Amino acid sequence: MKFENSLQYVTFADRTQVENRTDDYDSLILPSHLLSGGKKAVTALLKNLIEDDGVEYYIDPTASQFRRGRNFRNADDSLKAWHSKLVAELGYPFTLLQGDEKNIIYQELDRTDRIGAIESVCDFQQSFVANSVEENVGKYEIIDTSNLYPRAIIPWYTKVHNYEELAINKEIISHSIDYCDLPVKPCIHITMEFLRDANARNAISELVKEFELAEVFLWIDDFDKTEANVTDYFNAIDLVAKVSTGGVRPHFLFGNYFSNLLFFFGLRGTSYGTYFRESSAEKTENYSGGGGNLQRFYFDPVKDFLSIPDAIDIAKEGGADTPTFSQLTSWDDLYRLGEDHDFLKNHFIKTKKGHKELILSNELEPLLEELNECYDTYDNLLSKRKTNKNVSHLKKWRDGIQLFIKNHPDVFEEKMEEAIQLQT
Repeated sequence: MKFENSLQYVTFADRTQVENRTDDYDSLILPSHLLSGGKKAVTALLKNLIEDDGVEYYIDPTASQFRRGRNFRNADDSLKAWHSKLVAELGYPFTLLQGDEKNIIYQELDRTDRIGAIESVCDFQQSFVANSVEENVGKYEIIDTSNLYPRAIIPWYTKVHNYEELAINKEIISHSIDYCDLPVKPCIHITMEFLRDANARNAISELVKEFELAEVFLWIDDFDKTEANVTDYFNAIDLVAKVSTGGVRPHFLFGNYFSNLLFFFGLRGTSYGTYFRESSAEKTENYSGGGGNLQRFYFDPVKDFLSIPDAIDIAKEGGADTPTFSQLTSWDDLYRLGEDHDFLKNHFIKTKKGHKELILSNELEPLLEELNECYDTYDNLLSKRKTNKNVSHLKKWRDGIQLFIKNHPDVFEEKMEEAIQLQT
């Protein structure tokens, strides 16, 4: 596909959108503990989505969370239910977490246990769904499971702060490629500090080239539009441009509208949740919550979520058109529809599909001009309201892109030609 939109299925509350919005996304990404925790229901749903709608999926290895912290533990330090089931499925050395071992740290394992851990993560992804579906069919029923495998295997990965940790990921990727029967699509999870190192970006690119990878996930930890600056966006473009050389298809594990614009620099996919998760940071503390504020609306002109009253007021003042695909006949309808969580989620997912269609049917320059116009229109309108929201990210996205084009015109020309070929 030209640009892959992946929907994150992370909680049972996402099921309605996962099941009913298959026309609006290209693939699913599920954490492995969701599968182990909802084994029968989730695998049955996947089977139906694959057979009825041709949905493809990936399994994000929850084992990566076990590296540090206690986000996977209850207050009494016991494993959370879904994680306990996952550990049982993965086997040794992950079962050490059921005892005195607080974390599973790759470099602290001996070679035999390292290999066992890598292979158990791969085995889970390669076989869990198909095996579960087979277990739940009638005793004398024979089914074909050949279409139930993930689109690619995401090897166990560890967050990269430095070159030593990049080498750890390289070792895991190498063995996973040798071991797996299915294609391997690694995730390179890096800190903002590592992104800012030009040599580090080169090293990531060299790693991808060495293994002749067809595809790779990129996760820039906490790459949030409120925190990143123009130089950070420049660096992200540079990383994507470098990684995408030779036909490699980089895919952001978490991405906002800026990631769509990176289509013109070599990015070939982005991922997001049904209502959140345009960016994400590694969680190390025991965290539980209600999923955040559900009384918010994704206002497309500013590419951000706003409170319902703020969205209505600035939409009216700024003369924004109501989305043609939604139930809104006027912005005042949002007072009523803002109570409907399914409407809010559906609107977000449909808007993300619209972003994909936008980049596949336009040149970059008019999209940058649109960012500038939206900034000029809504900056003052939003700043007058008592809110912590602003639209500075629109300007930073545009400035970061223009800075890269100015500094690397030859690279931009090459990437633009590749994008145009995909558009035609």
